[in-house]
Amino acid sequence: MFLLMTGSDATKVFIKSPDGMYLSGAGKDWAFTEHRNKATVFDYTRDRIAEQLEGLQKTQGIVLLVVRVDPKEIHERCDGCDELVAPARAFFDGKNFFCGDCKK
Repeated sequence: MFLLMTGSDATKVFIKSPDGMYLSGAGKDWAFTEHRNKATVFDYTRDRIAEQLEGLQKTQGIVLLVVRVDPKEIHERCDGCDELVAPARAFFDGKNFFCGDCKK
């Protein structure tokens, strides 16, 4: 079962397993973690989450859940020191995100 989400406040989501583990990773390197702060944040519409989860359920029998991310929780992770940074304080150089200290 997956949840259909609509509205602009529901665009950022986590994906969870039925046992409460969060999907993390990217590309071909996916894993589940119990740590919410290490979970991958998806764009529900742009990443076509509903279609992908439906496909997984139909073809593999894998059931995953969609959890809306509270907009106040969204942060970038500094690629220099791995700290969480509020989006307004993060710097992006076209490839990586940096906090103010690592940008220097």
